[in-house]
Amino acid sequence: MKQLWWVGLMLWAVSCASYKEKVKAANEMASKGAVTVEYDEFQKTTLIMYQTVARIEEIDIKQRQRINWPIALEVNLRTIQGNPGGRSLLSLNSRGNGAWVYLKCHSLTLLVDGASITLETEHDGDVGSGVDGVSISEYVKAELALSTLLAMAEAKEVRGQLCSDKFSLSPAQLVTLKDFVKQAALAPAPGPSSSPNN
Repeated sequence: MKQLWWVGLMLWAVSCASYKEKVKAANEMASKGAVTVEYDEFQKTTLIMYQTVARIEEIDIKQRQRINWPIALEVNLRTIQGNPGGRSLLSLNSRGNGAWVYLKCHSLTLLVDGASITLETEHDGDVGSGVDGVSISEYVKAELALSTLLAMAEAKEVRGQLCSDKFSLSPAQLVTLKDFVKQAALAPAPGPSSSPNN
């Protein structure tokens, strides 16, 4: 019986350590972002993904938590490695309870070193049940042109406004974004002037 107790204690200690590692990884991802690479053997493509978390600025956090509105946005970028034309998908994701936040208003404008870029967006979402009642996940998606993505990767400051919620990427997040662009090996689509035959 004593051995069983020790085994249980050891398993608990391992699970705590594993949980602490997961929390540490999540905090690191939130503070600087993460780039992941996945190969699709069926499509013969390599998907490059960038993930980070941007805190929504200029809000009353306690008020938003009380009404279960999001206080941060998950920022995701996806592209196919070596993608001709270099288009990428930007997705801003939020999770909250009880109400849709971006259903009717999901306009998105980026300020890249002060230059304003308005993006066309699409809204999607899921409703589920959570511990605190109804759980709502929202996804606001926009396609980024290569020029916009390259400008973001070289920028000293990237800020955004989703509807009325403002957010920004930290210097550490911008370094990881630059790594995303580098790993994606994005380049403009070949045009007539860049053809070797001209």
